[in-house]
Amino acid sequence: MFDQQAYVNRRARLRKEVGDGVLLFLGNALVGMNYHDNEYPFRQDSTFLYFFGLDQAGLAAVIDIDAGEEVVFGGLRNELDYLITPDGCRVLGTLKKPMTLDEVYAARM
Repeated sequence: MFDQQAYVNRRARLRKEVGDGVLLFLGNALVGMNYHDNEYPFRQDSTFLYFFGLDQAGLAAVIDIDAGEEVVFGGLRNELDYLITPDGCRVLGTLKKPMTLDEVYAARM
């Protein structure tokens, strides 16, 4: 993956080009082949990966251009779930500062 500043710059450019409004980015989820625990290999949505660099299932993000906020929402199965980020493993709540996000919210799946 790239340095976090690359993702920050991409989101800033997108905000500038769109101008106003709210942008929703839905990451991909794990999908079972023939039953829930037998999953296909995970592949993150390309657009989500391009703007946020998070290759983890169950994430979504909102960029509110008018309010100037960027928020990531993550579905965690339990409190031990970690996100694999470009700079290592992190608990979801610790992503706010290094990714220059306004908020990060976790929800149970």
